[in-house]
Amino acid sequence: MVLELAAMHGQVAAPLLYGLALLSTGQPTVGFAAAFCLTWAAASAWRGWQAYRGIRLLRQVGQAGGHR
Repeated sequence: MVLELAAMHGQVAAPLLYGLALLSTGQPTVGFAAAFCLTWAAASAWRGWQAYRGIRLLRQVGQAGGHR
């Protein structure tokens, strides 16, 4: 899960920056590509947040002695 969370950083940053670069051109023809990239970044951020929550939960269970 830690590796997945680390991968999500790149999966958020790269399409976000590319989408913003597309939007900065001011060309109306880049709308779909920019929307795709920004949606991809948002989905990756959501998955990163889920992975973070999972890691946090596993740490809490481990600290509480939840293993049997």
